[in-house]
Amino acid sequence: MIINLPSDIRNQRGSAVLITLVVLIAVTAIGILSTRTGYIERQISTSDKFHKMTWFATDAVTSEMTPELIEKAIREKGLSAGTFGGVDIVEPDFYLNPTPSTCSEQVASPTNQDFETPQIGSASVYTRVFRGETQFNAGNSLELEEGYAGRGKTLAKGGVFVDYTIRGLGLGPNRSVGITMDTWRHIP
Repeated sequence: MIINLPSDIRNQRGSAVLITLVVLIAVTAIGILSTRTGYIERQISTSDKFHKMTWFATDAVTSEMTPELIEKAIREKGLSAGTFGGVDIVEPDFYLNPTPSTCSEQVASPTNQDFETPQIGSASVYTRVFRGETQFNAGNSLELEEGYAGRGKTLAKGGVFVDYTIRGLGLGPNRSVGITMDTWRHIP
């Protein structure tokens, strides 16, 4: 039995192959773009991981380790240059640094540092410490006028304090950078 098809259906030879080929090209393009997007997202997450590691290492040095070093340097009237507990001390009297007048002198760098903490995690941290002025705590200047307590006696037990500014620069893998600045108060 022979079926006679209309002429426009008989002229459609190869259209199924053409439609299949277009769909195959579209699916291939979507697959390639998805792979490229996944690769870029992986690079972004890796870079983010390195930057966080560097920042946390820098923050740990400036907020936790440096105040301990300042206390030790004050107790011992300075630390000797060289390596001390994994810290390379460049400036033994770093705790006496006055605050410089220019911003460029305040920034820690590999060439402008008081000490370096090499390879904390995967970052090297360079630190600068600046000593502020000695200040009186609140209530420290009430001098007795009665005279029976003796000259120079006070009612308050305020004492003094010194604020230190600690600046850190962390350089980690994959060109990651962490910059921190902390203020720490020393109360003798």
